[in-house]
Amino acid sequence: MAEKKIPWSVALGNGGQLIFAFPSFDMVIVTTAGGYGDPTTIQRILETIEKILTTVK
Repeated sequence: MAEKKIPWSVALGNGGQLIFAFPSFDMVIVTTAGGYGDPTTIQRILETIEKILTTVK
């Protein structure tokens, strides 16, 4: 089964300060993290957002 493509935009900050917009869901997700210099911060945030999106219908 093919994955559904979801249009999105992002504003990137430093250390995990991010704003994600998902217009098709009327949803904005904001993260405020202190992962300065930690390369895994973004990956953990993206994994969490993926989990959130799987619950949205």
